[in-house]
Amino acid sequence: DYEYLLFMFIVPRVEIWIQVHDDLLGVGPTPLSSPIILTVMITDLNDNPPVCTPNDVISIPEEMEAVLSSNIVCTDRDSFTDITAELVQTNLNTKFRVEMVQTMDTTYKLILNISKLDFEQTETYNISVFISDPT
Repeated sequence: DYEYLLFMFIVPRVEIWIQVHDDLLGVGPTPLSSPIILTVMITDLNDNPPVCTPNDVISIPEEMEAVLSSNIVCTDRDSFTDITAELVQTNLNTKFRVEMVQTMDTTYKLILNISKLDFEQTETYNISVFISDPT
């Protein structure tokens, strides 16, 4: 008896070769056999949360509209999930929009769309973003 640990990230499928015999006792005529292959496909589950790099600080001149790529990078070990981002503070939705852009198979980068900001009105914005893989 053998036990195998199967991980989607290492082996997405396993092929098992089976030899079928029709007369193992040898009482009848010449025993015949036939090989078959049983293929087991391993389905990835959404069992890993997204992991993001630490917080980021971005500076932009006031009165400038910008689309900025932050230094926040998120990865997800689950191969089929998309990572999404949404602002936690809904009162900032008029000034900021966030989205995740896929940069590699399981890597995403946080993008900020920023409306014109007035330094004299507000010097600093602390933005909280909720990152998830909703699948």
